[in-house]
Amino acid sequence: MNAALVVAGLWLGAAEPGHLRTLVPGTQDTAPVCLQWSKRTITYTVDEAGSTQVEGDAEFDAINAAFAAWQKVSDTCSDFRFQAGPRQSQPRVGQGTEASNAIVFREAACRQVAPQDHACWSDGSCPNLFRCWDESDLTIALTTTTYSKRTGVIYDADIELNGAPHVDGTRFLFTTVNSPQCRSGFEAPTCVATDVQNTLTHEIGHMLGFDHVDIPGSTMEPSAQVGDLAKRVIDRGTADGLCLTYPRGEPPQPCDQRAQLSQTITIVANGASGCGCQSAPVWPAVMLLTLRAFRRRSFRRC
Repeated sequence: MNAALVVAGLWLGAAEPGHLRTLVPGTQDTAPVCLQWSKRTITYTVDEAGSTQVEGDAEFDAINAAFAAWQKVSDTCSDFRFQAGPRQSQPRVGQGTEASNAIVFREAACRQVAPQDHACWSDGSCPNLFRCWDESDLTIALTTTTYSKRTGVIYDADIELNGAPHVDGTRFLFTTVNSPQCRSGFEAPTCVATDVQNTLTHEIGHMLGFDHVDIPGSTMEPSAQVGDLAKRVIDRGTADGLCLTYPRGEPPQPCDQRAQLSQTITIVANGASGCGCQSAPVWPAVMLLTLRAFRRRSFRRC
């Protein structure tokens, strides 16, 4: 699909305020369709390279802790399960039905390592080929979800964390310590800068089919300051989203019809930078939905 405009919808959760479900673009004028998993076990795969910014295996422990936080919520109301698969060498992002649910750290910028005349720039394969980051410098992390346009069923969701150098020479410094909080501009591995667990807890929300909310302190708030640890703990509204969407012993719940009154539509020019959802076809009835993660120093809603 090479349409000039891409429509991205945000859908209000069923009974409680505080969470938004991601709407399949184009369904807002008929019957709303939201993203959800049909199965109740997600096996995630972490790149064995991890992050060079973190000593030892602390980044892997932080990733597992983020999934454990969601598992703790699920254990109260759902039968959703998260399990760690074996670490892999260079898992690929956006591979659709391969369902690797990959988690990778990108520590090189594609503009620095991918030749400008390489075909990967036209087909979007540079990040996988050169293990690099090609999104906005200000985006901390990105979740790419492959799903059915007809049913909203998710097949695969991959998470990339942006540790690449920015144009101005700075970068997000990923850390795993609990304290003290770094001062902006003075980030170091010995204080909390861009916390891995904080970031992953938010991104797993996208993986499950939830979108950003304008609620300060929410796990799904679209921004994070240096030293933010609040998203490690899943807030009540976001937790209710999991319970209401994936109730124990019942199928995933569809979008709430009453939510039509609260729907928000964002129109984003194709190829434009900034907040919003971008889509691109991969095969019939399946498309990629790219959700931009929360931003440092910006509280602008995506």
